[in-house]
Amino acid sequence: MKELDLVTKIDLEEVEKIAREHSMKTYLVGGFVRDWLLERETKDIDLAADGDPLLLANDIASQLGGKIIVMNGYRVIRCLLPGRIQVDVSSLNGQVEEDMARRDFTANALAVPLDDLNTLIDPFNGKKDIEDKVLRMVSEEAFLEDPLRMLRAVRLSAVLGFTIEEQTKEAIRRNAPLITQAPPERIKEELFLLSRVMSCYPYFYLMEELGLLMGILPELSALKGVVQDGEDVFEHSIETLKQLEGLLSEGFADVKLDSKDQFLLKLGALVHDVGKFATRRVEPDGTVRFIGHDVLGETMMRELGRRLRLSKKDVKTLRRLVRHHLRPSFLSHFGELSHRVVFRFFQDLKEDAISLLLLSYADRLATTKVSPEDLEKHKQLTLKLIDEAKKEGRRPRRLLSGRDIVQEFGSLPGPTIGRLLRLAEEAYAEGLISTKEEALDFVRRLIDEES
Repeated sequence: MKELDLVTKIDLEEVEKIAREHSMKTYLVGGFVRDWLLERETKDIDLAADGDPLLLANDIASQLGGKIIVMNGYRVIRCLLPGRIQVDVSSLNGQVEEDMARRDFTANALAVPLDDLNTLIDPFNGKKDIEDKVLRMVSEEAFLEDPLRMLRAVRLSAVLGFTIEEQTKEAIRRNAPLITQAPPERIKEELFLLSRVMSCYPYFYLMEELGLLMGILPELSALKGVVQDGEDVFEHSIETLKQLEGLLSEGFADVKLDSKDQFLLKLGALVHDVGKFATRRVEPDGTVRFIGHDVLGETMMRELGRRLRLSKKDVKTLRRLVRHHLRPSFLSHFGELSHRVVFRFFQDLKEDAISLLLLSYADRLATTKVSPEDLEKHKQLTLKLIDEAKKEGRRPRRLLSGRDIVQEFGSLPGPTIGRLLRLAEEAYAEGLISTKEEALDFVRRLIDEES
């Protein structure tokens, strides 16, 4: 076995001592052992014990300075320890070999006794599959017991660089409709983890090939066969994600996104054209148009968000990305943009402006019939507006508040205050005012003119 200190910083001798005090035979199992063999550093440790997992987890958390979370109806107890180390404790299902038989993949059907770290229990030749970089099911029953494992197969193949073995693929295809029975929160988590892979776009092709995509993102799957200018819109959507990942990996415009924003942006790239399925119209001259697909797509994000249990804030981000994905393309044809146009762009997109700009440029890069001149115009606009967005983030959002207006000018109708604030913000964006005092003078002139 490899050196454990390459894999985890937790003191496993201390954990073994705690288990021994409770006379529990305890094993390192699953993904932790797999990552140990791969020499992948991990902060997620899986334990299986032949006793009460709550009792063991409580003592681990108590003695190592952490806290516990009960999961899956007491089947798994999670210890959250200092250093963001996570220890999941479960009870063995029968003997350790029987427990391994109920695991999802051979690469995860591995165990190491906590009191004998040189012994590997490997009833399904998982070590060889790890060496061969093959993801193989332990049995088809694993997918019936927990359909989410089919999506996990795709995610693990992306994260580990493994190839899904053919019989496992066939079993997934047979059982793919069951994916809709998986808890939505867990589907979202798998998609989130997949999005952290720098080039995850090929794995959406794999989901479609395995029959999983229709149950996970039916809006995207439905685009297969919808053609625009000789281009399949499903293929274009995946290509948009590919181009986006290229921009992110090369550090385009020095943009840095956290993992949550990156997840929503990649998801937005996949679904930006979903409104085209229902808005396709053929003109008398044979031209195919999708008028209003951005507006319809925005409304479809509500259902997608509900299905994946996204927060209201995340749904709002997706709605903005889909609704406005064409906007930078239109703006790129206008030459120099006025301060007011730029201001209104950032007012509408708010904190999602940079993500929208990246998505729109990736969309353009993924479109086959775009001239090099138009592509360059779009690129320059994207760079300019991203630079503006960074400046926006460094300066105060507004010089005045509604309270400032009431204190200075007395009680005014709410809509009037809102309009005055908006006009003051536009003047600020255009460089006409730069201080609170100038803003108050500006509002005073507006009130005087109106009176």
